[in-house]
Amino acid sequence: MQNAITTIFCHVDDFLKALSWKDDPQCRLSLAEVITIGLTSSRFFGGNLESARAFLAEHQYIPNILSKSRLNRRLHAIPDFFWHLLVEHLCSLKHPECNVFLVDSFPVAQLSILGSKPPPYSSPPPERIHHQKPKSTLCKKALAKWGAVQP
Repeated sequence: MQNAITTIFCHVDDFLKALSWKDDPQCRLSLAEVITIGLTSSRFFGGNLESARAFLAEHQYIPNILSKSRLNRRLHAIPDFFWHLLVEHLCSLKHPECNVFLVDSFPVAQLSILGSKPPPYSSPPPERIHHQKPKSTLCKKALAKWGAVQP
């Protein structure tokens, strides 16, 4: 588990550096650490954010961890398309030829790929999912790839 958590953090941090992400100098926890907590909770704690937060603080992975409430706000402030970009990046590291991937027990809004039918158990239909309008070109291209907006 120790190697997996460290690997998750390193890949997320490298991903953010590749996007030239700069955290606010006043924040107590970097975005890479926030995302690492979220991914660790989904991978090792069945999505239980509080258990993951307590574990990471107790074992000194993240010494200056945020409160449960503040961490929840920071996680929910991350846009859906950003999670999709990150998961696709992490998937490509493991399986470069892979176009399809699943994230088990982690709530991510489903986006329909253009030309494909959603599975029968999906809800709501992709055309009823509301998204914020992307501001940057990278965001527009990423969302267009999943069929959320037209390029």
